[in-house]
Order: sequence, then C-alpha cells, then structure tokens
Amino acid sequence: MQLSDVISGNILVHNLGVGVSDGSFKFYGLTDSEGGKFSEGGSFVQEHNSKWYESVHSEAIDLKVINFGEYVTQKKKVFDKVIVKMDIEGAELELLEHMIANNVIQHIDILYIEFHSQYQKLDQSKDTRKREQDLKTSLSKIPKIKVRFWH
Repeated sequence: MQLSDVISGNILVHNLGVGVSDGSFKFYGLTDSEGGKFSEGGSFVQEHNSKWYESVHSEAIDLKVINFGEYVTQKKKVFDKVIVKMDIEGAELELLEHMIANNVIQHIDILYIEFHSQYQKLDQSKDTRKREQDLKTSLSKIPKIKVRFWH
C-alpha cells in the first residue's frame, strides 16, 4: 500500500499516523514482550497500556506521522463539513490540546473521540484523567464543534 490508496469509491486510506507535526515517531506496544499479535493496542504514548505491560523503547517501531492540524485545515478548504473519528490510542490529548491552542479545532464540525486513561496504571491514569477532563471542558467552550465521547 502506498501512503494513500483508494480502497473503494470515495474512501481514501493513508498508511501513516497523525500527530502535532510531520516526522517519524516511535510506536509502542506491538512486540512479543508487549502482547505481540494479541496486543491490547499500540500507541505513540509509551505508557498507553501500562496496566498490562511495560513498553520497551528499543523495541518500538518507527512510524511516519503527518501534522493532523494542517491536514484538517486543507480538508476544510475542500469540504463544507469535516467529521473526525479520533481513536489514536492515547495520543488524542496532545493532539487535541495542540489543535485547540492553535485554533485549528475550529475546522472540525463533529468530533467523535475515545480516551484511554483506563488502560494505564493508577498513578499515570490519574494525571491522564485530569487532562481528559480539562480537554472536555475546553471543547465544551467551542460553540461550533459537536463532540461525542465513548469508551
């Protein structure tokens, strides 16, 4: 598969991750010591699944990432409505905090989002849950965007 391939009709699949900037980033959680083919999910966040395993930096894979804020900004120029379903395994917080700080969030009309603090050890989960709550509060103050959460 190339970086983007048309799969069917108007569906376009990009073989890359999304983040706050372009580049190559470490992706954790897919090695045998971290669950292997039965992994609970990989993530750019090393502590993402800390409840189940310890991620090993040297075993992480490199993954190409695009600046999602720039991507959404470009798509808003083409489409009247931008709908985002975001389930990026713990990286939602950093990305959405960045998009709010840079006012790029205004380009999204509907946002479906899943948070992941429940998959972390208790001490890490507390900090992450606070950031999730702060993010919910920030999103609630943006009049244009409709937000739906699930776990």
